[in-house]
Amino acid sequence: MDEQGNVYWFDGANKEVNVDKAGTSAAQNKTKQIKQNVYGYVMIPKANEVVSITAGEYQGAYMESVRVASAEAGVGTYDYVFDGDNLAFIIMQHYGVKNTITTLYANPSDKVIGFPDWYSENIGASKAS
Repeated sequence: MDEQGNVYWFDGANKEVNVDKAGTSAAQNKTKQIKQNVYGYVMIPKANEVVSITAGEYQGAYMESVRVASAEAGVGTYDYVFDGDNLAFIIMQHYGVKNTITTLYANPSDKVIGFPDWYSENIGASKAS
C-alpha cells in the first residue's frame, strides 16, 4: 500500500502487478485479505484478542499456548515452543489449518519480501481496478 492508500498486488499467474485505487471497495477488500493472510501466518496477538494463555510441555520443551479470538484475526491457537530461553518454533492452528514455523528471521532476505524475478521497473503497475 502506498501513502495515498492504493493497494498493489502481484498476479503471478499472469505476471502482472495490479493496483486497486484508494477508497474503492476493491482496495478495502484487498487490504482486509492481506491482513487476514498476515495474521494467519505469524500472529502476535493484541492483549484484547487473547482468550487464554496456558503453560505446558511439548516433546520435553517448555510451551506457552495462546488462544486468540477477534474479528480481524479470527479464532486460533498459537503454541510458542521454547528451547531454554529461545523461541524454537511456533505451531499455529487457525481456521482448521495447522502450520509449524521452524525458522524465524528478524531480517528476511530480499527473496522473501522482494519482487518476483519476472518483475521489472519497466512493467510497473500493469492493471488498475
